[in-house]
Amino acid sequence: MPMLRTYAMLTALTAMILGSGGPTVSEPCTLYKPENLEIARQNLEKHAWARSQLESYRRYVTRIMEMDDEVIYELVPELTPGVSYGHVCANCVGEKCSPGETGVFRWSIDNPDQIVCKYCGTIYPNPDHPETGSITAPRMGQTFTYYLTPEERAHPEDDTGKYAWRWASWPIHVSWRGLIRLNKATWVYKHALPMAKVYALTGEVEYAEKCAVILDAFARTYPN
Repeated sequence: MPMLRTYAMLTALTAMILGSGGPTVSEPCTLYKPENLEIARQNLEKHAWARSQLESYRRYVTRIMEMDDEVIYELVPELTPGVSYGHVCANCVGEKCSPGETGVFRWSIDNPDQIVCKYCGTIYPNPDHPETGSITAPRMGQTFTYYLTPEERAHPEDDTGKYAWRWASWPIHVSWRGLIRLNKATWVYKHALPMAKVYALTGEVEYAEKCAVILDAFARTYPN
């Protein structure tokens, strides 16, 4: 695996640097130190609750461990993810959900390219509520789309935001596609730490390899 060979080279280079007479670091600059891992391994031998915790890590990562690496890479979107704050449903806003409300949509890895309103069941992207607005970030060369209300579309000359949905007097714009990208990327990266813990506690290299795929996917997709 080219990526793991790269890591091995970096490890060797680090060893050369540390052995060259320069300043050294006594232990890894990480949250979990070697002594923490040793205590955790001892707990696994002594306590059922520790073994149960380890199994919970395994269960959590079962789905992604079974995925082809290519699928994981595809789940991390090249277009920068959006945000979740204030995203509401165009079908039931003002009736079942309110402008500025959070947690309106459900997302599942079983249908990763859509989100569903938890109130009315409307699925997005939706041809009845297209994202006709757009903005381009010139430095990254990325264009993002967002929803414009019917009133905004009827008054394209007005850029004051008075025809937009408003929360606490501020106009808000939603991008369901951006929210989908956020959910996909978040789902992938949340699996890295549990995988690393399984490997650190058991030495089962397949967990380290899949964790490395996740790290590489993000490093390749967001190099800056």
